[in-house]
Amino acid sequence: MNVCPTGALFRDEDGAVAFDPLKCIGCLMCAVACPFGVPKLDEENKIMDKCDLCADRRAEGLLPACVSACPTEALKYGEIDEILWEREGKVVANLKSAARRGRVSRPSSSDHYFLQENQRLKTKGG
Repeated sequence: MNVCPTGALFRDEDGAVAFDPLKCIGCLMCAVACPFGVPKLDEENKIMDKCDLCADRRAEGLLPACVSACPTEALKYGEIDEILWEREGKVVANLKSAARRGRVSRPSSSDHYFLQENQRLKTKGG
């Protein structure tokens, strides 16, 4: 966000990266700097644009619409540590379940798990 010469990018009260189109000069610096490729050039107005993560919904305590609508739960919103902790718990539970069914083995010399018989470990949302 520091790359924006006019301060058009900022963090809102929830910590989400927000955008003020009235301050944008269309220099494209945010597009170059963003590792996720989120800011896009609005060709008609010659300024950048980006999703605001449904600021109005978040203000009401709701999740962004894309997160709520995602049928596979691939999209997440929240504190990154909480999301990773939840995901790690699901992976561990799936590994334990697969081990009980005899579909996973753990070599004694490694911390890696291996699925047997080309079985895929399925984790919801990741």
